[in-house]
Amino acid sequence: MQPLLGLGFLIIDLSFFNNIKPWPNERLEKAVIIGHTTINSSKIWARVGCQGSYLLVLCQDDFLLNENAKVELNSSAILSSEKGQLTEIPFFSSFEMKFSGETDFTGVFEVNNLVPDTRYYYLLLKKEENNRFTV
Repeated sequence: MQPLLGLGFLIIDLSFFNNIKPWPNERLEKAVIIGHTTINSSKIWARVGCQGSYLLVLCQDDFLLNENAKVELNSSAILSSEKGQLTEIPFFSSFEMKFSGETDFTGVFEVNNLVPDTRYYYLLLKKEENNRFTV
């Protein structure tokens, strides 16, 4: 029998609700939400798919990397060698955070010292062995 809630003449089907998954949509595995933005700061909320250390990198240049691409970082650039071609993407700031099941694989990066009327791009990287990262 499906659980139903009766409100006078209105009956609402609550069969989607249970203790294992108390919402009707699929679980969000990976996501980034940008909010609480001022002229010089922003908060970036992230959910990741698995436990580990992650690095949020901010750039002022547009870039395109494939999902699961392997990259390296030096002191001022992301280095990607996808399809045999080396791409160097300059960045100006990075923030590291550990994610775990204790925080439901979520965290908030607080970004300060932003410049008004400037477009920024971000990349969230999972830290692997030997200081390598995965997109």
